[in-house]
Amino acid sequence: MVDMPVIEAKGKRGDELVAIIKEKLAEIKSSDKIVRLKVSGVSEETLKTLPTAVLAELKQKSYSLNIQFEKEKVDESTPQFGRTSIGQIDLKFIEFLETADLKGFDKEKLKSNALRYLASSE
Repeated sequence: MVDMPVIEAKGKRGDELVAIIKEKLAEIKSSDKIVRLKVSGVSEETLKTLPTAVLAELKQKSYSLNIQFEKEKVDESTPQFGRTSIGQIDLKFIEFLETADLKGFDKEKLKSNALRYLASSE
């Protein structure tokens, strides 16, 4: 039984991460071993881009392979895409409405509806 050192995935794409895992498994010749491997700092994007067929192949070539993916910790102080960043979008849209030629439209109603839409969670 082999407990492999933790692999840090931060900043890596799925294909890069699988290449590293493949290399590490080749080094220990996993075909006759029970192997446990922890991969830390995995982002959602990395998980989405993991070539699952290659992972399945690695598991078949090993006697027993257990890979545990641990998601990266998100820094709550950094604004993430989504609701926390809407403030800039609504200000830019209001600036746009002030300069746009909107003859025949009620600018105040457009502002009101746009702000309500941008503030909604969906």
